[in-house]
Amino acid sequence: MGRLGVTNDTLVIPYDDNNALLAARMWWVLNYYGHANVRVLNGGWHRWLTEGRPITFHATRPAPTAFTARPNPELIADAEYLKAHLEDPACQVLDARTDEEWNGTNDRGNRRVGHVPGAQHLEWVRFVETGDTRRFLPAEEIERLLNEAGLRRDRATITYCQGGIRAAHAAFAMALVGYDNVRVYDGSMRDWANRDDTPLTLE
Repeated sequence: MGRLGVTNDTLVIPYDDNNALLAARMWWVLNYYGHANVRVLNGGWHRWLTEGRPITFHATRPAPTAFTARPNPELIADAEYLKAHLEDPACQVLDARTDEEWNGTNDRGNRRVGHVPGAQHLEWVRFVETGDTRRFLPAEEIERLLNEAGLRRDRATITYCQGGIRAAHAAFAMALVGYDNVRVYDGSMRDWANRDDTPLTLE
């Protein structure tokens, strides 16, 4: 971050061209490392182009500076943490993968298939409009999707996917509507489904 000219006080606005998938991951990573001054560009590159906003092919070369990472363990989960909270009624788990990954028809190269027992399923891309602007849905629509999936804001949440990227997107969408106790299982199924000590189910 220091090489990019980012200090601990710099406002960072990530964007991408894939429904804010990587931008939201950067939002989560920066927050995890103690940098909360970050906002995701709503609509990203698609909306920017659709609205005819200015673009350039010239690279920005900021002067290097200093950035100090201060990891926040309350924003991350690992397999041991998830296993310890599977039976916790105050904790809920959100699977942000596709239907095929959820039901086991797409193994993504993992040794085992299925989903975490007790998890709720809501694919990450459903939080975003399908038109050219690719904006996040209005807050009431995100809230409705979460409620319909069985998620509640008064519970701690652990999100997961295959490698922690879509899980971070889901965590960002939840933060947009006021969920303030969300951890991302960074290893996700790349870790969970390739171990022998972690439960999976297709039910």
